[in-house]
Amino acid sequence: MKAQWDVVVIGGGPAGMTAAARAAERGRRVLLLEQNDTLGKKLLITGGGRCNVTNATTDRHTLVSRYGPQGVHLHSLFARFGPGDTRELLQRFGLETKVEAEGRVFPVTDSAASVRDVLVAYMGEGGVTVRRGCRVTGLVVEAAARESAAPEPAALDPAAPVPSGAPRPDQPARKIRAVRTSRGEEITASEFVLATGGTARPETGSRGDAFAWLAELGVPLRLVESALVPIRVPDQWVRSLQGLALTDAELVVQSSSTEATSSHGTDWSNARRLLTRRGKLLFTHFGLSGPLALNAASEIRELSRGNRIRLLVNPLPGSDPAAMDRLITDAAATGGKRGIGKLLRDLVAPRMADAVCGLAGVDPADRVATLSRGARRALVVTLLGMPCAFGGLMGQDKAIVSSGGVDPAAVDFRTMRLREISNLYVLGDLLDFNRQSGGYSLQMCWAGGWVAGSAAGSATGGNT
Repeated sequence: MKAQWDVVVIGGGPAGMTAAARAAERGRRVLLLEQNDTLGKKLLITGGGRCNVTNATTDRHTLVSRYGPQGVHLHSLFARFGPGDTRELLQRFGLETKVEAEGRVFPVTDSAASVRDVLVAYMGEGGVTVRRGCRVTGLVVEAAARESAAPEPAALDPAAPVPSGAPRPDQPARKIRAVRTSRGEEITASEFVLATGGTARPETGSRGDAFAWLAELGVPLRLVESALVPIRVPDQWVRSLQGLALTDAELVVQSSSTEATSSHGTDWSNARRLLTRRGKLLFTHFGLSGPLALNAASEIRELSRGNRIRLLVNPLPGSDPAAMDRLITDAAATGGKRGIGKLLRDLVAPRMADAVCGLAGVDPADRVATLSRGARRALVVTLLGMPCAFGGLMGQDKAIVSSGGVDPAAVDFRTMRLREISNLYVLGDLLDFNRQSGGYSLQMCWAGGWVAGSAAGSATGGNT
């Protein structure tokens, strides 16, 4: 029996819409299924609603390095569709882009809705059929293979073990025959594209359903966790700085071999430095956010699993401790009546100056000239490394993306097709890449969608 559709795309986010539009552009009959009543629900909140569509990085080696060690798999993908292609696609539909700090690319409209409108127009141009409010509950495998069905919600807990294990090498490539929907219908097609998203921001519909389907098929998966997510810090001094943003700061992770009772004190005198990262940092009511915290979050979580760790925030990265000590010494010699807090306010924000004094155990109202050598040293050490405890990461509801998912080795990135299932393509947040913030997640969506749509649009034959 002939399949109802040439291509069925599951998920109406950026990757899914791009794949659907591209396959239709190549003359295929395409159906896109979206469980929400609106398309691109998560896309609309990216970049604070402005939508950081990609990054202007032009060197491919630099680009793939932004996706962690697994990024080596992405060379062939970005050779086919890079950041420049993303901008050209948007421009084709009348949407110009601009480059901001750190190469972040935004639409000139500063509106994520305008980006979604481009994708809707692109799908409309090719005649994609869109069915909203349609939830897929499982994949139906051809012939003797069993159907994968959505488990109970508890089984989708990111902390739960994820089954894995690829099919045996001697096992013939399998095919998907149909998808099953919550309405009880089976929709058949020749090619299927999974673009359901990971587990980040579940209120947008990203609940990780597809991970269960893929695990049932034996696709190798890695533990799914929140990524690009703010860091919890219990220290009061951090919370007292809520709303303060540092355009350039350093975040250090240290470990202690002793049983530390707090985030500062003699317990950390022989601490080892495990990680150093630099960038923009934002203090919040729960801890740390901003690009620096988001990009370092996953690494810090991994380090915390085998170490007793604390964080140091340096608001003056690159400053030399000896030079800072001389600055205070000179201030004592030339203007010793000046208050310590007032001196520090020339270097950092007033609230931060008070926090530094509190951590160092000095009174900001005291005169610089009264500082003992020990107090002066404590002040310098604290200023260039304000200690705080690591309280874990915020949950999936605050994460930009999730990490974990399909092992990249299971995917042919020339087509985005799973190696062991001949007509199933996997995109976006379903893939295990620890990418940084700055437009890299969306670039993987555009590129994966374009390449999968091109491959599915070129595929011949159908289910019988």
